[in-house]
Amino acid sequence: MVRSAANRGARAEGTWGCGYVRPTARMQYTGSSFTQMLVEHLGWGLWPRERRARVRGVFPGAAGFGSDVPDVVLDRGLRPGFRLAERVAGWMRVLQRGPIQVYLLYVLGILVMLLLFA
Repeated sequence: MVRSAANRGARAEGTWGCGYVRPTARMQYTGSSFTQMLVEHLGWGLWPRERRARVRGVFPGAAGFGSDVPDVVLDRGLRPGFRLAERVAGWMRVLQRGPIQVYLLYVLGILVMLLLFA
């Protein structure tokens, strides 16, 4: 019995076949299906976005659903912060136009203000 099992070899199956005879692309697991419960419990801090198609009529056509969780630090913090810094730097560009004597005048003015308020 051991010898026949060793000679038989292993059958090739799909990685995520899940025991179905003919799996389709609609049966695939995604990262969101693995983390759904965690996202539901931490939705107050993760701010998940969902897109649902409205189902209308007695015999509705195809509908879809999509969800994603944006990167809170990058999308909600760093990108808006850098956009604001870009706007401020654009306004400050006016100060950088001109000859070197104007820059020296800026430095002198700041030094005088620092000495007066220190």
